[in-house]
Amino acid sequence: MPLFAPLWSGNNRIRAAAINAPGMKAFDPDRAAVALLQQALAATGIAPTIKVDGIYGQQTAAGVKAVQKRFNLTPDQGAAGREVIGVLDLMLRNALFGRDLALLDVPLATTKVRAALAAITALQLARSTGTPSAPLTINALRTHFRLTEAAPTFGVGRVVTDT
Repeated sequence: MPLFAPLWSGNNRIRAAAINAPGMKAFDPDRAAVALLQQALAATGIAPTIKVDGIYGQQTAAGVKAVQKRFNLTPDQGAAGREVIGVLDLMLRNALFGRDLALLDVPLATTKVRAALAAITALQLARSTGTPSAPLTINALRTHFRLTEAAPTFGVGRVVTDT
């Protein structure tokens, strides 16, 4: 698995751990790689108070377990392998996950739902007064509900009815 965060650049032990060849675990002898892992745990806020000393001890294992728990990864006694290193790599590059992505989607979804409801309201008004629907309303109905005023000639669509 390629790593992209600048923190990891040039460290072969981290690269090996990122493909489980092997993962890093307690008493890992590569102190430089362990220090990078500790820096990543601190920089991402997973273990903000971790001591960056290059020793893979209880604090480092606890930080790795916190990553595993937070992202529902396979728990493996605090070993940092492909999954943990991969998540930390994404976090170091400010990637967004689950909840954060959903929070960004809410305003867009709200806008789309409001537009769809406005199109339905405009269609009801036009049909109740016997006036033709505005082209913008028809386009909104096509977009949000695949509704058309006439039978579709191609693709998926449903003809608007009073029901």
